[in-house]
Amino acid sequence: MEIVLGIMGIVFAIGVVLSHNPMRAIIFMGAFSITMATYYYAMGAPDVAMAEATLGAVFTTFIYIVAMKHRGSIKVAYIRKEPFFYRTREGFAGSEYHLLKRFADKNAMHLEITRIAETPSHKDLQTDRSFQFDIICGGLKDNLSLPGYTPLPYHLRGFAIYVKTDSEDIYESLEDFLIGDSDEEY
Repeated sequence: MEIVLGIMGIVFAIGVVLSHNPMRAIIFMGAFSITMATYYYAMGAPDVAMAEATLGAVFTTFIYIVAMKHRGSIKVAYIRKEPFFYRTREGFAGSEYHLLKRFADKNAMHLEITRIAETPSHKDLQTDRSFQFDIICGGLKDNLSLPGYTPLPYHLRGFAIYVKTDSEDIYESLEDFLIGDSDEEY
């Protein structure tokens, strides 16, 4: 039994390391902790098993899940422009929406989407404190000058998603995501 538990522990540990989905990694960590708690109990250390079950399986898993819930939102401002980003009766649609949705799902994040009427002016971006978005999109060309935002070209025809300059982690993650999906047409 100890050998089986040891092998299961190794498999779950490898699952944590190799998982690309953060939520799946948390589940693997919880399974690893439960497996190790069972292993410790089988080896005659019920006190260590109880500590592992309490701290490793329950407490740590709970903390990671709460952190994931609070971590993940991307504030998106979109200009309604078919076929890039628009709303239907069923929800949002368009190539840019699906691109951002897949990115958010892959990174266990959710999109907070707000429609804006037109491309924001320099004045709006510099003076309007309520204009706090991580991404601006909606069929924008990659040659616009939007202060505080960096264009991230994603299409051969010169379209870009604009990412807030101080959101480097989102920019780099989205850029890596786009490079990984470069064989797809958006």
